[in-house]
Amino acid sequence: MLTIILTLKGREKFTERWLSYFKGKQFSCFVFIADSSETNDNEEIVKKYLATNPKLRYQRFEHKINKNDYLLKLKASIDTAESPYLLFADNDDFYIKDNLIQILEFLSKNPDYVGARGQKVDLRLYDKLYSQESMVTGSNYLAIESFSKSIEHEKSIDRASYFLHEWFSSQYASNWYCVFRRNVLADVINQVLQCDDLHYLIAEIMLQVLVLAKGKVKIINHPFYIRQSFTSSGGDRLYMGTKFIKQEIEQGFFREFKRILDVSGYYSEAERLLLIEWIAEFLTELIVTSSSSQTNNSALNAQKILPDFIFRHIIKIYMNIFERNGISSRRIIRVPDIEPYILSEK
Repeated sequence: MLTIILTLKGREKFTERWLSYFKGKQFSCFVFIADSSETNDNEEIVKKYLATNPKLRYQRFEHKINKNDYLLKLKASIDTAESPYLLFADNDDFYIKDNLIQILEFLSKNPDYVGARGQKVDLRLYDKLYSQESMVTGSNYLAIESFSKSIEHEKSIDRASYFLHEWFSSQYASNWYCVFRRNVLADVINQVLQCDDLHYLIAEIMLQVLVLAKGKVKIINHPFYIRQSFTSSGGDRLYMGTKFIKQEIEQGFFREFKRILDVSGYYSEAERLLLIEWIAEFLTELIVTSSSSQTNNSALNAQKILPDFIFRHIIKIYMNIFERNGISSRRIIRVPDIEPYILSEK
């Protein structure tokens, strides 16, 4: 019924952890592993699990650095998958198995929904010195659940408007990690690939706008998608100031985006013009939010060595940040499902 598409590019220790979690929790779904790593290390790790799990599929892709490489890899993975539902994953992420079952049941009963997910959890691991550097296991962790609302407007333009205007307060950006209907993803990714050499964040924005033209997205009120911070050069610096946004605009992003909207036929002419305007507002807000977020993270990262009792004060600092930014829809939780895989012996 479901295929998880696990994309790999390096970070071999995280691959080992992800596959160990998948095996330990006895997931029953298929996994298609799309590996474009520069070395053979990930392939060797995967081979150990392929021998004992027939639901794992592995394909090696050429290591490339052009912007469309990621999208082309996703397209090939989607085309290969035979399940009616798909879920993207990175090797530093976790999904809560029990809540995944509930999501699949919902989609099977509600054909007007193109996707469904649970709430996002931001995971931060700390070592004994309370550093937040990239690590596979740590002595402590902080898990912050962000509450989002479902996108259930009847009109497609209203769904797109909600995504582009409420993306930060609703944490809707994490909807990339929804369970989606395979046919919907296959259609929209073909549309986006008509643009050449897009920055992957811009491509993901476009994909979301097109997906919402197809139907609604349900968000189940349980923790589901757990994303670890500070593990990659790209994932934790998606909002890299204004440089890439300026570059995309100079390369004709808005013209290309309008062309895709015109060809897709998903929106009326008046709605397409509105979407272009909203995308411009979205990117502007992205720049402003990025600056604020980077300042807050820097304040925490500056404290590299803290006494043990300070850990609980880190939590207070985060809650104060939430309050200053008007973010009341977050809470700190425990995630016992993943603790055996992320906590080192003390």
